[in-house]
Amino acid sequence: MANIPQTVSIGLVNLSDNPIIIMLTINLLLLFVGTFMDMTPAVLIFTPIFLPVVRSLGMHEVHFGIMLIANLCIGLCTPPVGTCLFIGCGVGKTTIAKVTKYMLPFFGSMAVALMIITYFPNVSLWLPVQTGQLKSDEIDASIKIWNQNIFGTQSDPSKEPLKSSDGKSLVGGEQKSGQLIHSVGDDQIVDVTVLGTPNSLVPVSPSNGN
Repeated sequence: MANIPQTVSIGLVNLSDNPIIIMLTINLLLLFVGTFMDMTPAVLIFTPIFLPVVRSLGMHEVHFGIMLIANLCIGLCTPPVGTCLFIGCGVGKTTIAKVTKYMLPFFGSMAVALMIITYFPNVSLWLPVQTGQLKSDEIDASIKIWNQNIFGTQSDPSKEPLKSSDGKSLVGGEQKSGQLIHSVGDDQIVDVTVLGTPNSLVPVSPSNGN
C-alpha cells in the first residue's frame, strides 16, 4: 500500500511514449476526480502521484499546481457534486436539469482554457514572473525543456558543436547506446541525454582498444 503513488506514477510514464497523451490522461483523471471529490483532499492525494511524472516531462512545479487547481475548479461546476453549481442553483431558485444545457458552452470554454494552461506554460507562468515571484531565467529554462519534450522543438545536436564547461568545443563525437561520446585528447566525455534534455558532461576513462 505504501508504494501506490510510485506504482501509479510508473504506470502513467509507461502508458505512452507521447508526453502529450500522458498529460491528457492526467487532465482526464483530475477532471473525473474533481467531479466527486473536494479540492483539498484531491490536492493532498494526487499531488505526490502526478508531480514526479510531470517533473520527468520538464514541467515546472508552479505550472503543475496551476493546472491541477484548474482541473479541480472545473469539477466544482460540474455534476454530480458540483458545489458551485448547487450554490448557484440555490441562489437562482432553479434546478440543475434546467441550468445544465446553458452551461455546456461554458464547459467547452473551460476545457479549451485548460488545454492552453496545460500545454503552454508561458500563459500560466507569465504573471508570477512579472510580479517577481519566480525568476525569469529559471522559467525560461523550464519552458525550453518543456517545449523540447512536448513539441520536439529542439535543435539537432549533430549540427551544433557541443562545448564543455570551460567553453572548449568538443569534436569527433559518435553516438553509442543513446549517448554522445566525444574524444578530447586522451579523455572521453559523455553527454548523457535524458528526455531530450542534455545533462552535465561526465568525463570517463577511455576503453582499451578504442
